[in-house]
Amino acid sequence: MPKADIAFLLTTGPQVQSAATQLTTAGKIPAADLKYLQNHASDVVQAQKDNPGQWQTWWWVCIAGQIVFLPFIFVMAGRWSPRKAREDERAHEEMVQRELAALQGGQVASGQA
Repeated sequence: MPKADIAFLLTTGPQVQSAATQLTTAGKIPAADLKYLQNHASDVVQAQKDNPGQWQTWWWVCIAGQIVFLPFIFVMAGRWSPRKAREDERAHEEMVQRELAALQGGQVASGQA
């Protein structure tokens, strides 16, 4: 055997053996999982068969929800422009301050009488 091959095997051999051990360990199915599969094999097989159809059904439910929602966009209340929304907020705040001032003025006048 060539010296280069021996050197390669000595440097990479332990890593390859470690990876092989990890793969073997990962390939083992835990006992609890095996027991579950033995007890519920028919349910698991049926779920595997039903899965594509169930996702397709859910996809159509989502599409229908979007179609139902789209017309409501046009009847939603509120401002779509941030500038106009800020103007409305500012006008509302000024109105609230005027009302508070009128209430406070009325309380001061009634307190003096």
